[in-house]
Amino acid sequence: MSIVDTIVKYRRKLVEFEKKYLRINNQRTSPLISLRDSITSSNRIGRIGVIAEYKRASPKGIISLELKPEEYVCRVRNYVCGFSVLTEPFWFLGNYTYLVLIKELSNLPILFKDFIIDTWQVDLAYTLGADAILLISELLSNRELENLYEYALNKDLEVVIETNSKEKAIEIANTYDKALLGVNARNLKTLQVSIEKAINIIREVRNSVENLIILESGISSKEHMIYAKEGGANAVLIGTSLMRGMNVLDMII
Repeated sequence: MSIVDTIVKYRRKLVEFEKKYLRINNQRTSPLISLRDSITSSNRIGRIGVIAEYKRASPKGIISLELKPEEYVCRVRNYVCGFSVLTEPFWFLGNYTYLVLIKELSNLPILFKDFIIDTWQVDLAYTLGADAILLISELLSNRELENLYEYALNKDLEVVIETNSKEKAIEIANTYDKALLGVNARNLKTLQVSIEKAINIIREVRNSVENLIILESGISSKEHMIYAKEGGANAVLIGTSLMRGMNVLDMII
């Protein structure tokens, strides 16, 4: 069993616990902000969109425990088109409070990033103030993916559907026309990263899909940004590099 399989197995148990003891009212106090529109605005002025991810740790270890959400937002908010917030509490040391705080401080679209396997999590994302959710196609059956996608759209949330496979990317684009397509450079089974493979996937599907495409994982240089833009990505999602202090100004193209 891979580490991701272990995380998902545990997440299913934790969600059942949270559903019993964490009350949500399915209302929100913040307006919805479109991640799609924010990315498109960057593209209109010739820039690839940057989604900054707040991620304190990963299964590979600690990334940054010292960087507070407010410090992170202050550092990057003027240069990015949105934020992604990891909320999984054990392997990623996430917290729902981080999402609420980053939403309030940034006034930018927020992607709720977790291992979503239940509509209750979609309700939670909506209530917390998220504007979009991430669905990982490899971890869901076709029926689960379709149900979660439709459920989110009915709440006016945008959906990023992620894959590491060219065949799956084409299937997602052909099936979920309102989704943003996330191409993950990280193989979730091995945790190995190949930006080259991800860019090749984007290049192969770019001319046949109309979805906005987000390159995820492994971006750590301006060269990566240029490579992503030339390959057809509309946006990149960057976590570790920004969390560890890389200046987003040095990467914007």
